[in-house]
Amino acid sequence: MLKKIQPPLFLILLIGFCANTTKAQTYNTQMDGLWQFADDNSEYVKIKDGKAIIYVKDKFENWDEQNDRISTTTSTRKTTSVFLGNNISVTTIEQFKNPKQTNTHSYNIFYISPYVLMAQDLYYENKIDSAQTLEDSWDTKNAKSIYSAYSGLLLPLKTKKFTLNGSMASSSKFISLVEVLNTMKYTLLKFKLENKTDNTQAFTLHAPDDETAFYITTEDGKKYHLLGQYGFGGFTSISLDKNKELYYYVFFEKIPDKTKKITIREGNCTSGCWNFYDVSLQ
Repeated sequence: MLKKIQPPLFLILLIGFCANTTKAQTYNTQMDGLWQFADDNSEYVKIKDGKAIIYVKDKFENWDEQNDRISTTTSTRKTTSVFLGNNISVTTIEQFKNPKQTNTHSYNIFYISPYVLMAQDLYYENKIDSAQTLEDSWDTKNAKSIYSAYSGLLLPLKTKKFTLNGSMASSSKFISLVEVLNTMKYTLLKFKLENKTDNTQAFTLHAPDDETAFYITTEDGKKYHLLGQYGFGGFTSISLDKNKELYYYVFFEKIPDKTKKITIREGNCTSGCWNFYDVSLQ
């Protein structure tokens, strides 16, 4: 949602910083790929060899690459990106001729793991020529310029969001399956862990090389192995107080987009298992 607000100083500093695109030697190549916010399909960012570019869906549902562009009739656009180690920023500034305004779109991206990144998405429409004074452009209740900010997880570009049918409850009363989706690189399962008892409960998420680790099987019996997690705090044991809940992601080898049914098991677990049998997908 767009929000009218005075632009903070850090945007000015960011734009100045992005003017320096000197390539550092510490670039993390695991950031390469197409990345998209977990809950948004309207844009994505492409990262390759230390450079980033934003793609936005236009009104025709086509992807518009926010690259450098000069037009004598519509607008002039300039994109610049900079990175250092596990962080990369990209900023696109576009000046429109009619109506006169300047749009600024920035991504600040931070590496978490090979499976997820964190990002801050900033967007400005500076309609300064539509205001009587420069101050009126931002400061009044009728200000013409707008600003929005959003932060969240970046996933590899999503290819399929499955609809879950029937009960998503497991053989354990503490855990339920919330979401299943495919990305370009893996299958993501979102779980909800909830403690409705009167006592603190302990839970363990087993690592991929553990004999009790999660795995998925499809209708044809093929097994898809555990890759990683986000939100549980690692492959570890945690305590959850009474009446508390926790949402977390678990990443698996990618199942086919056409998959209709899966079973999720905890390896050789024999009691208190987080098993989900015959989960129907559409």
